[in-house]
Amino acid sequence: MAAPPPPRRARVLITGFMDWRNLGMDDPHATWKSDENPSGRLLVGAACGAPPLARDGPLPRLLRARAGVLGVDFSFTCLPTLWRAAWGLDYGFFDVVVHLGLGVYGENYTTLLVESGAVNLRCPAADAAGHKPPALTLDGALDRFSSAELGVLGGGEGGDNSGGTGKDATVLLPTAHQAAALERAFSSAAPGHPSGVADGSALPGGFVLEVAGARAENSYICNETHWRGLDAAHLSAAARQAAVASEAAAAVAAAVEAEEAVEVAVERAGSPGGLRGTGGGGGTGNSTTDAGTGGGGCEDGTHALRAAFFVHLPYPDPALGDAGYGPLAAAVAAAVERLVTAALVTTPQGQGGRGAVAVRPAAQTYYSGN
Repeated sequence: MAAPPPPRRARVLITGFMDWRNLGMDDPHATWKSDENPSGRLLVGAACGAPPLARDGPLPRLLRARAGVLGVDFSFTCLPTLWRAAWGLDYGFFDVVVHLGLGVYGENYTTLLVESGAVNLRCPAADAAGHKPPALTLDGALDRFSSAELGVLGGGEGGDNSGGTGKDATVLLPTAHQAAALERAFSSAAPGHPSGVADGSALPGGFVLEVAGARAENSYICNETHWRGLDAAHLSAAARQAAVASEAAAAVAAAVEAEEAVEVAVERAGSPGGLRGTGGGGGTGNSTTDAGTGGGGCEDGTHALRAAFFVHLPYPDPALGDAGYGPLAAAVAAAVERLVTAALVTTPQGQGGRGAVAVRPAAQTYYSGN
């Protein structure tokens, strides 16, 4: 009898964006240029007119070196800064997705922002190809989400957080599993955390990881991409819950059928003693337990997604030139390791909605450029 195949390793997708400005639009392929956007440069390495065949930037090198320890397989994809750029991604094939984009400005070169929720808005700005967004909202079919999965972005303190629509914007919140993963990622015991440092937000090289809530000023392509990822995570969570419920129902039905078969056999034997070793349930008592411990029937790559994060990056320190990508890559690699490890922790099936996420206040104002 052939041995069963070993369980597959978790699949993790990392994406980064190409440039969005100074492209020279007389070239129809200019949207694949990578020079100014650090999220793309971390993947491809040196500045280039188009991504090379091999993803050999500083971030892939660091993460591949850790893949065996983490028990995951990393994939790296470059996205042009275009509206609906993420529409071509097969989210359900991956266990965890981490999108990277530029989004920390000013003289702050050490803060990474992980988003907690996406807002149902598109700003009217053109993408790298000069195209306006297809609509000023992302999703018109919000009734497929439960009330626990949605929030409202109001004006707050007299401000306008409606993206100019005059209405409160809807926020798509992380799944309960992803929200819990965010909390775990900020533990000082999380992988990739500098040793001896008590602050759970600390990253190597003096960098810090902060959580940012959904906001109207973050309504460009990064927000659209994050919404797409969160939508996919909710879809996968619902599919897993349905699969677990189906397996549990099948197990109960099998147990009932086995018990009825035992009763018939006993009746035919003429007395309860006519059959030996046939306890009630026919030895099927573990069926329901086994059904609840499986992968929910979604390990074939159709609904594997556990979490889809978006992390906004700063520019590398200009005083270091291109050498600044080294420290930035090390910090991002540590952040990715913490998020992925936290997301792959198994939680009870059937959880839905949203858990509590401590949104850490930013020390400065951050604006999202992608």
